[in-house]
Amino acid sequence: MSGIARLRRAETVPWLLVAVVLVGLSVLIGASIASFASVADAHASTSLSVSSAVIYRGLSPAGLLTDNGTVAFTIYLSVEDPSSRSLSFFTIGYKVWLEDGPAEAGLSGISRTPPDVTHTNATGAHKFFRAFDGSVQTDPYPVPARGNATFPFTLNLTRTTNAARFAAVQNITEYAVNVLGSTSHIVWNVWVLVNLNIGGIPAPASVSAAPYFSAISRVQFIAGVDFGVEVGVGGP
Repeated sequence: MSGIARLRRAETVPWLLVAVVLVGLSVLIGASIASFASVADAHASTSLSVSSAVIYRGLSPAGLLTDNGTVAFTIYLSVEDPSSRSLSFFTIGYKVWLEDGPAEAGLSGISRTPPDVTHTNATGAHKFFRAFDGSVQTDPYPVPARGNATFPFTLNLTRTTNAARFAAVQNITEYAVNVLGSTSHIVWNVWVLVNLNIGGIPAPASVSAAPYFSAISRVQFIAGVDFGVEVGVGGP
């Protein structure tokens, strides 16, 4: 009789192992579903808002930008992250234009490098000069889960960094001061492409990795109006 009992107990061992494996698989599947859901939520619920401000340093007493001056343009990238995943800024692509008042007025002797682009809207055709463009990998700048953060991204233009662009902006600001009354009347246009890494998801091993992996591990935003000029790398 005892032999039969031992046999029955031995027969139940494989079923117990199967049950344990099934429970383990269920736990893993549940964790995977929860992880996927949290990543999907980060993609769906995170939002980006963009604002900007410009400061002119090294002005003359008349308020004109001198040859030793600096145009400091700051793009404020504000991220709202209601998901359970933290985020971190990874790369930023940017293009920044300002309206070219002297060119629109038809003043003689104007030559721009790069050339102006024409943008037409409800108020007519307007000429814009591209003061900044580029693409950079940022230092880690965190956005907490269920929180928010604003990343101030500052670009500096001087005669040393880019003489042609500085001369154009210098001319445009001079026109704004002398004709429009203030540089505050200058219209700026900002376009950005922002990538944020999702916390807890391994980043692609290389830039040549399948786009699928980048799409899963990063949240991407494109904001602003692109006037169609190609972005350069490492611009001012």
